[in-house]
Order: sequence, then structure tokens, then C-alpha cells
Amino acid sequence: MSKPIPVEIPILISNLTVAQFLEGNLYGFLEATVTAPANEYIGLLPIKYQGRLICPGGTFKGLFFSEELRFALANGYTLLEITRAFEFREGRNTFLQLITQLNEMKITAQLNKQPTIRNLAKLLMNSMYGRFGMHPSLSQTNIYTEEQLENLAQQWLLLNRIDFGELSLVTTLLNQEWILGNLGRQELIKALIDAGNNTNVAIASAVTAHSRMIINQYKLEALKLGRKLYYSDTDLLVLNGKLPEEFLLFFQADICVAELNHILLHIHFTKFEVVLSLHCLISSGFYNWPHNSLRSFSVVLQFENGGKEGEFFISEKNNYMQ
Repeated sequence: MSKPIPVEIPILISNLTVAQFLEGNLYGFLEATVTAPANEYIGLLPIKYQGRLICPGGTFKGLFFSEELRFALANGYTLLEITRAFEFREGRNTFLQLITQLNEMKITAQLNKQPTIRNLAKLLMNSMYGRFGMHPSLSQTNIYTEEQLENLAQQWLLLNRIDFGELSLVTTLLNQEWILGNLGRQELIKALIDAGNNTNVAIASAVTAHSRMIINQYKLEALKLGRKLYYSDTDLLVLNGKLPEEFLLFFQADICVAELNHILLHIHFTKFEVVLSLHCLISSGFYNWPHNSLRSFSVVLQFENGGKEGEFFISEKNNYMQ
């Protein structure tokens, strides 16, 4: 969350051309049609399809974060058409001081063997990001008198009522259709913002997109070196060989600090799935653990073919301030 994030109310742009986007500096989200390169292996642009997030090949349409779209275009994608765009102001250092303080608290607690403080700092960082990505609740539950119920505004639909003598526990839902038809679009927008529970899907989407770009950059580097990719998530990459030595060093870009560790491991392929459950030897690093100290984690991979045993390398990217 130390990266630039979209802030303020967006401006809808319905006539943005491909050339204007490529030559300009629009920051926000675009509904666009793109074509993935024919030899694309990992997929750099996700879309929601039947309730699932996928990275398709070929030509497809989606709503993309502008910086992730530029990242994909720089790596072989082609932008065919822009249906509409939502331009935000680019907020720099919006949460920098808070994330820096929480991250320092987490690291210090790790070094001082204070797991409770470390977990609290981590939870505060993760929960803030997660809070922005919550689905806003358009319902309310309150206690009303009978008189208050009779005067309940028409912009609320009554969903449930439990009577307790002269009082009632009532759940209501924002009546979006009534507000739009009787009060207009601006009042509906205001009501939705008021009922939004302090969420912000634009911020959550941008943070997630930056995370994908970071790990995808390492995937692309691995592919250039002829490595095979077996598994990845936001902070883990499983390959069949090591990356160059420079990827083992700490790097700092803005406030993003990362570490790549490569650990040799043996895994056994069962018929339909691989379960990696191992104790990894991790050299002294940002956590300041003793040399060759043990760390445990497990990963589950799905395979269609079974039946071989081999040596693989696992690369872990500990992204402390993303």
C-alpha cells in the first residue's frame, strides 16, 4: 500500500482512444479489449469469469487497472479498443507513514521474539487492505418505535422485523430503484457512498494489481532463462532451477523491500496432486534468523499427470511493504 493509489471521486471518460491512452498518462481503470501474445504462458491481465478470476489468452474484454494494463502492453499484449475509462487522481504516499510504522513494528517484534506484537502489526496492515476490498453492505439493522417505522423513508425497504413489546428490531435495505427514479442519480450516488462502510474497491484493486505485477515480473524473468514455473502466489514462486544471483539480494524500490530465497527441495509426484510439506533451510536474512534455522510451510499443487520424483527450487519473496 506504499505504491501510488487511486484517490478522490473518479471522472468517467467515454471517448478515450487507444492512441490517447498510449501517449497520455491517464491513471485509473479502463474497460478495454486486448489481445494476449500468441506465445503467452502465464497471463498478465485477469478478468472475472463465472465467479472466478482467470487470465485468458486470445482476445478478451475486461476492466483493468491502468498501470497493470501498461505492464501487459510492455510485455507483448495489444490494446484494441477502450470502451470507457474512470480517471482517478494518483495519490502518492497516502498510507506511507502508517505502513512504514507498522512494518517497522512488525520487524522489530520479529527480531525481539514478540509474536503477539508482530501479529498485531501484520493484522493491522492486512486488515486495512482487506477493509477497502469488502463488499459494501446496503442494509441496516436498528431498533425503532412504531411511530418511527411509520415515518421510515421510502428509500429504505423493510426486510425483517422482530417485535419486542413497543420496540422492533428492523433490518432495512437501501431502495436503489426508488431513489434513482424519484430523487435522481446524484442522490443515489450520495446514498451509496454514505452506505459504503468506508470501503474503497479502487484502492483494493490497485494494491492487488501492484502485487500481481511484482510477482509476474519474476515469472517473466524466469521464463526468459528457460525455467519452468510450477506454482506461484503473491509471495511464492516454485521453479525447476535457480534465478541469477542478483535476485537473491535485497532490493528497494520506493518503500518496497523484498527478499528472494532459493531452497533446494525434493518432492514426490503422486498420481493427481503434489503436496509440498517441508522444513526449509533459510539463510540469515531480513528476519535475522540464525543461519540454517528451520522454517515450515506447505503448498498444494494439482497435476493431471503423475509419477516422477525430482529436485526443484522454491523462491520465496517476502514482500514486507507492498
